[in-house]
Amino acid sequence: MKNFFALFCFFCGMSAWYLHHQHGEAQASLVAAKQQLAELEKNVSIRRLEFQSASAAMSIRDQIKGKKAQLKELEDKMAALNFSQKQIMSQRHHLVVNLRQKFVGREINLSLTTGRNLGQVKILKIEDSGISLATTSGVLKVSPRELSPQIREALFLVE
Repeated sequence: MKNFFALFCFFCGMSAWYLHHQHGEAQASLVAAKQQLAELEKNVSIRRLEFQSASAAMSIRDQIKGKKAQLKELEDKMAALNFSQKQIMSQRHHLVVNLRQKFVGREINLSLTTGRNLGQVKILKIEDSGISLATTSGVLKVSPRELSPQIREALFLVE
């Protein structure tokens, strides 16, 4: 019975040591698993922030695309307006030239705003820089500022 008791004590001791050893390994595994879990949670939070940043960047990229489309539309409208403006200015120039041609060769009685009376003059040429006149004393060029408002309005289309 002594041998049985010694064998039983040895068996209990070995079982206790085995269980203690298994418990220690389980504790070490639990600590390692907790560390891995903490690292995974940290990685998840980092990835979540990266995803939010990427989502914000994509949203901004979409807004930029929309603004570029609006800019393209505005540039197209601007080009169309510039073309229309050029056509209108060309038409205006032709109208002004035709209107001025109707006055070339006419004789008018002209007094300048400076008070000088030129008397009866013949209109030779009308340009933006002034009007060329034939007077009894020779050819004279008069700037638009020296003309009366009525003549200036008729010849130079000013208001």
